[in-house]
Amino acid sequence: MKEQIQTESIKDILEETPFNNYNIEEVNEGVSTNVFKLEDIETYYLKILPNRNFLEATLLANKLLLQKGINVPEIVYSKEDSKNFYIEKELKGRSIKKDTTISEGQKEEIVIEAGKDLAKTNSIPVNGVGWMKEVKEDNLYSHGKNYYDFILNNIPNMLNGLLNINVLLIEQVEEIKNYILQHQNLLDTKDISHLAHGDFCIEHIYHLNGEYTGVIDFGDIRGTSRYHDLAHFYTYNRDYFESLVKGYNSVHQLPSDYMDRIIVEAVVFGVSKLWWISKNMQNRLNNHLALDLFKEVVY
Repeated sequence: MKEQIQTESIKDILEETPFNNYNIEEVNEGVSTNVFKLEDIETYYLKILPNRNFLEATLLANKLLLQKGINVPEIVYSKEDSKNFYIEKELKGRSIKKDTTISEGQKEEIVIEAGKDLAKTNSIPVNGVGWMKEVKEDNLYSHGKNYYDFILNNIPNMLNGLLNINVLLIEQVEEIKNYILQHQNLLDTKDISHLAHGDFCIEHIYHLNGEYTGVIDFGDIRGTSRYHDLAHFYTYNRDYFESLVKGYNSVHQLPSDYMDRIIVEAVVFGVSKLWWISKNMQNRLNNHLALDLFKEVVY
């Protein structure tokens, strides 16, 4: 979750940087990363990260993404200080979410292009599974040993937590447990995982005059299943899912059972997302799309 950070504090940490005379404006969107807009002749964004390890991993991930030709904002400055932060270039354009200046056909074409970039992103290897732990010799390392260690081991406790606050009924908890157990063989549980955006949705896909410009907001990167980002998108933006897969398949051909894998991944993601919301933003629990997914797939 975000910290309470005053703009004056940002002025202090920028004092000895090339951005010390930029106008500073806090960006209130998002829930996990403190973001400040820096404006002068060009526009940049400053992002506060929770610890040194995550900053180091974010810098390497950005380098690897750019090396693959993926359209993401370039990080141009970073510093380890009382606040670990980096500054990135502005990605031109705006989100396609609720943008009425472009047609549905244009949005679908833009999502196809984003699908190509997502496939390249998900091809970057990460050692271990989970949140970023460290960087060694230009390799990304996560804190968990495998998928089970990172997420599956915690699912029963998460479900019990949702039961205790009446988000789920006891019968639903048991059905979800059984569903995941029965389909566990479809989950990617190898020790080597892939880089995931972590919050991949149409909100973070940008365009300029109907032309795809890239994807923003890599504040939730992790090493996990190749299907994580696809499952996230399937949960939240199903209307554009076929376009995303079309672009993805043009770069990396998904297996014939990819939908089965994505759906069970979406169920696992749904449990963890609801549990996180229950701890941080309970007002967003009602009518969450993960609950609809459970009804459609599990019950």
